[in-house]
Formats: sequence, C-alpha cells, structure tokens
Amino acid sequence: MNIKSRMRNRRRLLRKNATDSEIIVWNYLRRLRIQGYVFRRQHSIGWYIVDFYCTAHRLVIEIDGEIHSSKGQIEYDKIRDEYMRNMKITVVRYKNEQVLLNYNFVAQDILKLLKQTNPRPEQGEGARLRRAGEGPHQCG
Repeated sequence: MNIKSRMRNRRRLLRKNATDSEIIVWNYLRRLRIQGYVFRRQHSIGWYIVDFYCTAHRLVIEIDGEIHSSKGQIEYDKIRDEYMRNMKITVVRYKNEQVLLNYNFVAQDILKLLKQTNPRPEQGEGARLRRAGEGPHQCG
C-alpha cells in the first residue's frame, strides 16, 4: 500500500473515531459555512493530518486530548507546528476540556481568528464569483 492510500485510510479512521470535543467543534465549523467559511476535517498537510483546516484563511484547528501532554508528543507537536508556520499556516490548539467546559469561548475565538485574517487569493471561476460577491470564500 502506498503512502497516499495509508494516509487516506488513516484520515478515515480518525473521522470515524472522533472525540466528543472534535464532534462539537466540527458541528460548529459546519455551521460557519453559512457565513462563507468552509473547513476540511482530518486534512493532510505534507506528512501530517490536521483536525480541521480552512484553506483560504490558512488556519489549522487542533483539538488536543490528554496524549498531547506527554513529553514526546509535546516535542512532536512543536516540530509539526513549526512546519505549519513555515508554510504560513496558523495553528490554534484547544484542549478537549476547553471545548467541553467553555464551548462559547472556543467558538468565539475561532470566529475572531477567521475575521482577523483575509482569505488568500484563489484561482478560477470560484474566485471570480467570490470577488464579485456571488459566492462564499472557500476555506476548503
């Protein structure tokens, strides 16, 4: 099995086994489509799979469970986040507990981050329609 197939299978597995916090955030991000923000769930960027990604705003949202507190995982996350920063992608991390105990803060913070960034220029017909105000700016 080649690397693309393995990554695709891994993304499917991650979507099937989403945590309660990831499901809550995903439902919120899906509602943001009404405002024109489109996210991808369990999206590959290089060799990494991120929880949620908005392409137009170059924003990654990660929902971290307890495993992200271990020394090895902290180091891995630092390397991963640096990789994203080098690609001009912003990474925002929320702990599972934050989502479960303070959902309103997380939701407001995500929307604030989206409004602070301008969507990147896109190519093709969709971009022409968005520039003309006829369609949403796609994040995915």
